[in-house]
Amino acid sequence: MFDQTKQFEVRIYSGGAVKSCPVRWPSDQEWIANAARRLLITETKGDGTVIRAEHEKADGELFRRIRADSTDLDDAEASEVIRKLEYCLATQETACMLNGSTARVQFSACRPKPGFEVSHVLKIPGQSHYRQYQREKDAERIRKGRVESHSNLPLAESLYNELTLSAEGYAGSVPVIHKDFAVRLLMERFAEEAAKLDEDPEL
Repeated sequence: MFDQTKQFEVRIYSGGAVKSCPVRWPSDQEWIANAARRLLITETKGDGTVIRAEHEKADGELFRRIRADSTDLDDAEASEVIRKLEYCLATQETACMLNGSTARVQFSACRPKPGFEVSHVLKIPGQSHYRQYQREKDAERIRKGRVESHSNLPLAESLYNELTLSAEGYAGSVPVIHKDFAVRLLMERFAEEAAKLDEDPEL
């Protein structure tokens, strides 16, 4: 049962040793603020385009807020801790199963072993939901000749809250990072189903 009020013990490998890091689960606002600081930078240089991620500084700041002891990690190590906390994995067979006008989304959440099996039942979105998601899933701004983009967690949260019917595997509320993953799987399945109309003239 996933309980975000409990302490999480995250283990990482660095410098030839295993480091154990007790942390609390970040609040939804902390996840949202961190996502806004984790930038994907796209720049045009000469004849090519360079894309790079800038995550480590933001993850380091988040780690230092949520650590439960005096564990001292550099930003790269802290980023690995955050990666394991936000980790979600869905298998192709059970990621998003349709049942009439609803879908069941299932995945394993959080990397600290053994992980947590959770599921969400949501209404299948309409074209308006899907198009809004495609337009706004990545917030972008142009700054100093480059494009900076980051995940739009508030959008995912809004869509999830509108479409959700139930969630299982949680001791309390569903964290925003899981809402984002559930909506992503749902929208991917929506696109797959919509594409079948172009592939099969009888549908």
